[in-house]
Amino acid sequence: LFSSSSVPTPGSLAVHCQVARTMGRGRSSSSGSRSRSPPRKAVVREKVEKVGVYKEIEDEENRRKACGEQPLGLAEKDSMFRNYARKQQGLAPLQAKDMIGDKGGGKGKGGKDKGGGKGKGKW
Repeated sequence: LFSSSSVPTPGSLAVHCQVARTMGRGRSSSSGSRSRSPPRKAVVREKVEKVGVYKEIEDEENRRKACGEQPLGLAEKDSMFRNYARKQQGLAPLQAKDMIGDKGGGKGKGGKDKGGGKGKGKW
């Protein structure tokens, strides 16, 4: 835009800056000829029918709600999931006492690691 012999004036600098700004961008966001897509219509989705263990849990929750009983707790849902899987495998369902966490079997305080192997030492 400028030749080396001419000295830019303040007015020509403003024009140069404006040209530089518009050249670097694609389309201006204030363009009036921009086409817009029509507004999206609300999609009506059908209620998904639950199957398997999810259906059993929903049925049990609905039964309890109708009878005025307490809703299913996490432990009860967990037992329903586990027993559904066992029923699919042809195994007997677990009782509540069978699902209580293991009360032993770990190292506890008395089990000391003897060490050895990699990672033991200064380097």
